[in-house]
Amino acid sequence: MTDKIQVETCDHARLWLQLAYRWVFKFDKSSESDCQKLFSIKDFVGDACKTLSSRIRGAVSSSSFDYFHKNSSDLIRNAIFKKDENGEIIDFVMPSNNLHITQVDIQSIDPVDEETKRSLQKSINLAFDIQTQSQEAAAKHQKLRLEQEAKGQLNRQIIKDNIQAENARKELLEKLAENNSIKSSGLAIANSRANAESKEIISKSQVEQKKFEVRAKEIKEETDLELLKLKYEADLEFKKQMKEIDIERQKKLAEVEASKQTMVINAVGKDTLV
Repeated sequence: MTDKIQVETCDHARLWLQLAYRWVFKFDKSSESDCQKLFSIKDFVGDACKTLSSRIRGAVSSSSFDYFHKNSSDLIRNAIFKKDENGEIIDFVMPSNNLHITQVDIQSIDPVDEETKRSLQKSINLAFDIQTQSQEAAAKHQKLRLEQEAKGQLNRQIIKDNIQAENARKELLEKLAENNSIKSSGLAIANSRANAESKEIISKSQVEQKKFEVRAKEIKEETDLELLKLKYEADLEFKKQMKEIDIERQKKLAEVEASKQTMVINAVGKDTLV
């Protein structure tokens, strides 16, 4: 719905405001009392427009024309709506019929008299000129700032390049000095290292030779000991066999003698012997 109202600022500037409101009925369909509220006011559009225009006139009357011209949207919205703890806009509610005003738009603002219109046009032109001059000054300032930054970056880059070149030259001289030092001392180091390695090889060879000699001696002694052991074992086994042979011979001689006695007795006869 739309409405056109006349307002007056605290400095007596009268203006026509063309406003548009978005609205909706919010009610509980299951509640008979809520449904009856919808029809409690015959001209709900006119009633809502009167209530809203009254609030807007009160808000505009306490502000100057210049302030209203710069902040008209915020001023009118704040006159109608409130905000919750989270900063969200709360609907304007007509409790008599559950009508919720959800949004307001300013379609036009026109002065009532010509003098105010000229003042408004002059103010708009002045604001436009000020904005243009401000943008030109900002552009010039931005250009100068960019030029100064470019010069500063160029100077810093030149200094940085000089420092890098000096560091590179210093590093080159250090490398040359290091190469000369290595070249002069390289031969001595190589000879010293070769002598040391030669002596180390000779020492290792002598140590290995000694190890081999000791090992050969150990093997020879172990062999001699093993041969001596075998010799003792062979002698012991020979003596053992000889004793067994002698025992066997004595045993057989005893058996022969016993057999001989038996044969003699048998031959002579028992009666003869008696």
